[in-house]
Amino acid sequence: MSLFVGNLRSDMKTKLLDLLLFSEKRKNLIILLHNGPRTLTEIKQSLSVTSPGIIPQIRMLEQRNIVNQEGKLYLLTDKGRLLYEHLYPLIKIIDIIEKNENFIDTHDISVIPEHLLKRFHELGDCMMNELNLEELYEPHNLFLQELSQSNWIKGVTPVFRPSWPDMFLELALSGKEVSLILTQDVYKRAETEYTNSINEFLNLNNVKIFIYNNELKFSMIVTNCYFSITLFFKDGGYDFQRDWVSLDPSAISWGKDMLKYILHNSHKV
Repeated sequence: MSLFVGNLRSDMKTKLLDLLLFSEKRKNLIILLHNGPRTLTEIKQSLSVTSPGIIPQIRMLEQRNIVNQEGKLYLLTDKGRLLYEHLYPLIKIIDIIEKNENFIDTHDISVIPEHLLKRFHELGDCMMNELNLEELYEPHNLFLQELSQSNWIKGVTPVFRPSWPDMFLELALSGKEVSLILTQDVYKRAETEYTNSINEFLNLNNVKIFIYNNELKFSMIVTNCYFSITLFFKDGGYDFQRDWVSLDPSAISWGKDMLKYILHNSHKV
């Protein structure tokens, strides 16, 4: 008897997992309804589906008490909201891995602390930005555009780019708050080769430079509207060509927390 009940429960769990994961329409519907009740017309418009395409999916979710209908509105039940809170991170992390599988396989993500690795799904709809070889030593257009539109800029880097001292000075002179975390080697090179720019930069009230006390294995820029992270290859080389970019508020929040983590082991210049 106990074996039968155990198998029955396992079968029910499997069916629920299938119900949630093996249909793009059902997944998208749960995500949509998490943002609030919708009419059938609103659901069809938001998901670009037809009535025959979505109504059977709604009925399947209703049968498991995940979605409920009140009048003309469809909404998530308490069970539906509970499932969403655990389903959504899984959906997003699978999406991130599928879109960037080769990048993840070849780059060192062990530098990300465990508490932020658990929130990796917050990077959201991140995209890979890849530079041509002739563009390696100049900031790319998206990077410059987003920084110019930002109110504040926070960055961390273990590598030196000749264009950065004057670029960040210009951004700071335009009134933007700029905070940078550098390695000792990067700061020394900037101070030696761009002495005037660094001195002028440090004399401004809206800038801060910190020195990270340990080895850095990534670069990152976070602003109020932009997030970008560059990783090392697993063989130890820095990837000058590729970075992950996201404009999602959740990615920006993730980046700010990553910077706070690094800042704990840094000292101000």
